[in-house]
Amino acid sequence: MILHDAYAVKVLLADGAIKECLIEAFDKQKLGAPAWKIVFSDICPQTRIYAADNLFQAMIAIRHDLEKENCKLLCAGARRDVYPSAMAIQMSGGEQAYVLRMGRHGQTEDLVDIFAYAEPALVASVAEQETYYKNWLASLL
Repeated sequence: MILHDAYAVKVLLADGAIKECLIEAFDKQKLGAPAWKIVFSDICPQTRIYAADNLFQAMIAIRHDLEKENCKLLCAGARRDVYPSAMAIQMSGGEQAYVLRMGRHGQTEDLVDIFAYAEPALVASVAEQETYYKNWLASLL
């Protein structure tokens, strides 16, 4: 495995405190296996490991676990209005995604790094983000 990058991210804890955590992304480069392994050194003493086909899907897995603990990952990829296109996934491994605007296709200037910081007010649950994405798709018709 090759270390792709390491990201210092912030997590909003259930009690309102914010803690910095580390995400390390590894490119597995093996056929028949998920392309990415994410190591999340988080709010617990143990490290969590996730495997996914792209970084955005790995981030969703982290967020699902954090939601069970009433915590939120404060990253652009957790914003209600951010979602990657198939091309963004192919070109960046899911590290880049679009800020979606209703009735408008994503533009180059709308691309954000999913690990960039996002204010707590912009961050949503995985379900809320998926609903926004479906509504955005419908707005393009």
